[in-house]
Amino acid sequence: MSTKLAVLLFGTLLITSATVAVEPQLRTITTFGVGVATVTPDQAKIQMQLQAENKNSATAKSLVDKQFNQLLAALEDVGLSKENLIAGRVRLNPQYSYKNQKQQFIGYRAVRNTTITIENLDSLSQVIDTSLTAGVMQIGNISFEVSNKKRVQDKTRQLAIDNSKALAQSLATAYGAKLGRIMQISYSESTDPNLYPRPEPRFGESMTMMRSEGVSAGVYLPDTVTFKDRVGVVFELL
Repeated sequence: MSTKLAVLLFGTLLITSATVAVEPQLRTITTFGVGVATVTPDQAKIQMQLQAENKNSATAKSLVDKQFNQLLAALEDVGLSKENLIAGRVRLNPQYSYKNQKQQFIGYRAVRNTTITIENLDSLSQVIDTSLTAGVMQIGNISFEVSNKKRVQDKTRQLAIDNSKALAQSLATAYGAKLGRIMQISYSESTDPNLYPRPEPRFGESMTMMRSEGVSAGVYLPDTVTFKDRVGVVFELL
C-alpha cells in the first residue's frame, strides 16, 4: 500500500469517528398507565342441571325433556322467554352398581345443562325459586355480569392512556425536560393477574343470601365487577 493511500484511509477513519462522536443520543422516557373501573353488575347467569334416571334410555331422555318444558313454561310466567335460555344437548350415561366386585347395570342417567340469563337482578330470587319448583334438581354457579361491557372496557382503557400521559408529563417536568413525539406504544393482553390483565371482568362468584321469618325468597347481593387495563408508552425527551 502506498503512503498516500494509507494517509487517505486514516483520514477517512478519523472523519467517521468524529461523526459518530458528535451524533446526539436520543433521550426517552417510558411510563405505564393503569386504568381501573369498578361497576355494579346489572345481569346474572345461572347454571343449572336437569337430570333423570331410567332403565330405558329413551324414557330417561323423555323425562328430562319434560322437565325442560316445565321449566320453560314456569319461567315464562315470571317474564322470561326462550331467548333467555341456553340449553345443551341431552347426555345419556349408563349407570352401574358394584356388589361383590361385580358390575351390574342399573339404568341410564339423562343430563341436560341449562343456562338462564337474567337481565333484572331484582327477579333473581324468584327465578331460582321458580326453577326449583319446576323440578330443577341442581343449581350451579351464579355469575354476575355487566351488559355494557364494551363501554366499560373503553372507559378503562382511556383511563390507562390518560394515566400514562399524565405520569410522563409529571416526570419530564420534574427533571426539567419536555415531552416530544411518541416513539412507541405497548399494549399487553396478558392474562397473568399479576401483570394487570386485559380488561376482562373479574366475576364475584360469591353471593350473600339473606332470609327472615315469613319470607320465602332470598335476597342476593352480588359482588362488584372490576375492569383493569394497562398501556405503556415511550416519549422522546426534549
